[in-house]
Amino acid sequence: MKRRLLQEVYLLGYGGWRMPRVLRRMAAGTQWHRAWLCGFLGCFTQQDGRNGTPLTHPQRLRRLRAQ
Repeated sequence: MKRRLLQEVYLLGYGGWRMPRVLRRMAAGTQWHRAWLCGFLGCFTQQDGRNGTPLTHPQRLRRLRAQ
């Protein structure tokens, strides 16, 4: 149940919902805030390993190819 709720919070962040500053300050340091922030920043896990933001944005891909 708790995991499902944290996933919903993650998806809110991933969907671009900006948490109001007052709510962010109240939630700071909690699993709820971390789930929202990871979703908002686009963090994900794959094969039991934590990854950063996905490199699907065209400008990021161009920068990687230029290196």
